[in-house]
Amino acid sequence: MATTNVKKEICKGGEFLTKDTDAKSVFIPEEKNEEQKMIQEMVDSFVQNEIVPDIDRLEKLEEGLAASKMETMGALGLLGTHMPEEYGGMN
Repeated sequence: MATTNVKKEICKGGEFLTKDTDAKSVFIPEEKNEEQKMIQEMVDSFVQNEIVPDIDRLEKLEEGLAASKMETMGALGLLGTHMPEEYGGMN
C-alpha cells in the first residue's frame, strides 16, 4: 500500500491577509511547539534587552548601531529563518 505525504502550506507573515487562504493554514499561537515557544521567548528577551533600551538611538539612525543589532541577531540564529536549511536557513 502506498502512502502519501500531504504538505501543509503555512502562511508566513501577513500572507493570510492578502491571498486566498484556508483557515487551517494560518499559524496560531496555541499550535506552537516547544522549539517555537523557545524562539519566541528568545526574541522577546532580545527585543526587551537590546532594542527597547536603544530605540531612540535606532530611530536617530546612529551609525553602526543597527548593524550591531543585526550581528547580535545573527549570532542568536534569528536571521535566515525563512530560508531552506540546504542554504543555511532554518526553514
